[in-house]
Amino acid sequence: MNTPADLDRVLAAMGDEVVTASELANRVGVCERTIYRCVARLRRKGHRILSGAGIGYLVRPRRPAAGEARANG
Repeated sequence: MNTPADLDRVLAAMGDEVVTASELANRVGVCERTIYRCVARLRRKGHRILSGAGIGYLVRPRRPAAGEARANG
């Protein structure tokens, strides 16, 4: 799970609902520890991933970086 495509798989598996690390691991076919590492990498890349112990993860829309065009104007 080291390539951008692997991170995209984890991000896509999160969808738009709260999901636990265990459920993500099952969806993607990796161990929970790998999910923790991927989430940390995604956060470093600027993805807004909320989490709560015993609750799970939720992806929030990403803020455009400086110089990126905004979708709505």
